[in-house]
Amino acid sequence: MYFNKPDQKKRRIQSPFILRLRLLLAVGTICISLNARSATPDLLQLSPVENFRYSVDLSTRFLHDSFPNKSGFQNAVGFDAYTKITSAERDWATIVIQLYGMRLDGHPRPAPFFEGEDDWELMPRINTMNIHLLPDRSLNLKIGHYEIPYGLEVPINSNGTIRQLNHGPNLGVKVDYGVGLNGTLEHFQYDFGISRGAGVEFDLDTDAYIFAGRIGTVTDRESFYGINSVGLSVFHMESDKAGSNTLRRQRVGLDGQYYMGPFGAMGEFSVGHDSDRFLVNSLAELNVVNRKETLLFYLQYRHRSIDRPAAWDRFANIGAGVRWAPDNHWALSAQIDRTVEHFGSLPESTLAQLQLRYRF
Repeated sequence: MYFNKPDQKKRRIQSPFILRLRLLLAVGTICISLNARSATPDLLQLSPVENFRYSVDLSTRFLHDSFPNKSGFQNAVGFDAYTKITSAERDWATIVIQLYGMRLDGHPRPAPFFEGEDDWELMPRINTMNIHLLPDRSLNLKIGHYEIPYGLEVPINSNGTIRQLNHGPNLGVKVDYGVGLNGTLEHFQYDFGISRGAGVEFDLDTDAYIFAGRIGTVTDRESFYGINSVGLSVFHMESDKAGSNTLRRQRVGLDGQYYMGPFGAMGEFSVGHDSDRFLVNSLAELNVVNRKETLLFYLQYRHRSIDRPAAWDRFANIGAGVRWAPDNHWALSAQIDRTVEHFGSLPESTLAQLQLRYRF
């Protein structure tokens, strides 16, 4: 979780990475065995598990931060699986499993759930069962480790990429353990949930919870490139992980996307409070993609303002990136971010990233 105290110690015993890798392989073996079934047509129609898909995800990322002048790597190996529980009448549930082993080597900006710049972590990303309570999927019950339903992260898929949106800087958490209701009606979609407030790790010592949700126009899929949409989001969190006093975080946000030919624009605007401090968060992006959707260029601008006792404190960042994905397996991405205005008295800084990703 992004607002964890940096000196907070983990209470579990660290396991060697090979054991974590074996766990990933074991999960994969179980999922593959679920998919094993007879080729007889009658049995195929009655199989409880349909449309099973899985992939192995490998990536390596190079990072350089100008302040301090430091370079490092972030490597990942992951297992993604997707399947449906079905019968002859209808689909009953959709299951998503994403388990990743992450390795940092001299990372200049490690996330708070890592124990420093050199660390191994088993990373559960999206691991959910979405139970279809009604056959038309207008009412579903989601259980598991899901992405907080807020803002552009609902229609845009940014997991595992260097093109990130506003969850971390704005909410302080991107994924969490919980339960929620979602569905698609004729003119809008909704997704609401209440979760543990622990983030990546299920911390039993945390006295916290998160309520979040979004209502927006209908989009039939989550896409990296985006779909025309508009949405309204709410977020409320109470947590004791930020210190001795309980942190109360509220947000109300509006997001939208518009695409015309190869050109696109999207933005997210939020207002709210961190305890008694009022703040404003915004993100804007302009992008262009080629006809085959294999090459994407984008420009991003982020701005955050906090009403501190003495005066308003501001942060501003400008970024540019490119992603080349010649097929469904390879993706090469590069991005450079320049912080032109920083909270407090920190100097301006530049972060450069280069990532190679392969899925099979």
